[in-house]
Amino acid sequence: MKKIIFIIGLCICSAFSTVCLQAQDPFTDRSAAFKFTPLRVSNFSQKGNITRIKLYNTNPKLGGTFDIPNSSLFRFAYNDSLHVFGRVKPLILTQADDFKYAADLCLKAKIDCKNHYKMFRASATGTLFLTILSPIAGLACAIPSSLTPPRIENLGLPDVDMLQEDIYFQAYRSEATRIKNKRNWMNFGIGFGIHIGVLFGVLALVH
Repeated sequence: MKKIIFIIGLCICSAFSTVCLQAQDPFTDRSAAFKFTPLRVSNFSQKGNITRIKLYNTNPKLGGTFDIPNSSLFRFAYNDSLHVFGRVKPLILTQADDFKYAADLCLKAKIDCKNHYKMFRASATGTLFLTILSPIAGLACAIPSSLTPPRIENLGLPDVDMLQEDIYFQAYRSEATRIKNKRNWMNFGIGFGIHIGVLFGVLALVH
């Protein structure tokens, strides 16, 4: 009886350890979706000329959605470690190494952008003050700013050499655009609230 219980226990431990190892290895099965954490799934999808890479993680800073043009999904592969000659290699995201390469560049771009992109402050501050004066003027500032991606010289790239990595650049500029738009419309809302508050305060004084 004890032997049977012992054998059953070994089977359970073996099965449990297998599940744990599969959970820790994000690419146990390359044909399956990419699993970076046991309960969340990272993947990609293609629509037209755009590939959308979704990276899920319990830490929001290590996840996100990135729209990358298909023409940017390549990397330069060296022929050997002694020569600078090589070739452009298209990325096949169904392969573990290629997906990880693209994911790492996207996440690095997101983190770098949050730390170094500061030039959104000018348009956001302008939107705030104009909206306090007149919501229409605030809209006239916020809408064109939202439709215009940040200029390269305003991105605050920490390493200009990373411009050679097109995936990094596309993800960085996309994150910068998201930050700028978020701050612009947040400041528009704040300015609109202040404008309405001042308006009602003046009306209350008059009456």
